[in-house]
Amino acid sequence: MGHAGDPLGFAVGGGNVPGRDTTGLVRYLLENGADPNKIHPPHFDVPGYFLYQASKREGVEKVELLLKHGAQISGSGAVQHAVEYGRLN
Repeated sequence: MGHAGDPLGFAVGGGNVPGRDTTGLVRYLLENGADPNKIHPPHFDVPGYFLYQASKREGVEKVELLLKHGAQISGSGAVQHAVEYGRLN
């Protein structure tokens, strides 16, 4: 996958295309076996990187999808990031 590293990481990050909604792609990947807790070196070497990335974005739906499919909150930094940026919905 080149620089994005992983299809789910690419989709959670919005495909690096501003204004593009990749929520449907996140849903598709998770429903077809993508691991929401996959360790994603070199960026983040603990489970929860995708949840952390989703919490940085405006889309609550991606966070909800990841949680629904078993994303682990503990250790991800997602809660701290959401609080820091006022994304508490």
